[in-house]
Amino acid sequence: MAARSKLHQTQFVDFYHSSLDDIAPHLSQRFRKSHLFGGTEQSALDRAEADEDRAFMHHYRIPRHMIRPELWADDLHDSDRYFSNKAVNDLADDPGPTLWESAPVDPSSVKQGEVLQYRNHHEDKGSISYIIHKQDARRGGPIQYVGVTQLHDREPQWDEVDDSYPTTGHNGD
Repeated sequence: MAARSKLHQTQFVDFYHSSLDDIAPHLSQRFRKSHLFGGTEQSALDRAEADEDRAFMHHYRIPRHMIRPELWADDLHDSDRYFSNKAVNDLADDPGPTLWESAPVDPSSVKQGEVLQYRNHHEDKGSISYIIHKQDARRGGPIQYVGVTQLHDREPQWDEVDDSYPTTGHNGD
């Protein structure tokens, strides 16, 4: 059993995403974006705590070979603001930020077959978070969907959510 545990640690990264509903986010039709943000279990819990409507935490496993080597700044990083640049330096690993860590990650640039990584400045501050392409988590894809955990019983307030998208539902996958 120890070998299996070690293999998981070296071959895969656990990826957690908090969500409004229990349908796997890569199958949801609520948001039409092709990418999905996630990170450590703590970052998903922090996000759910900040947004009480996020009652579900989804778990994925990413093969390490898919992760691009660049480490970007949080997508909310603003290089024109002192406090944002201070966060890059304060949260970076020793000896300091990487070349790309001063530029915000662009979620729309993630391509199928690769995963972008960035230093999270908001949830589980300083941890590494990821952006995956939803297609990679579909049946037969390299990213494995592990399952969902309900965090609390609060019903989402759908009127508070951007309703310009259709309701959640499976897309036939």
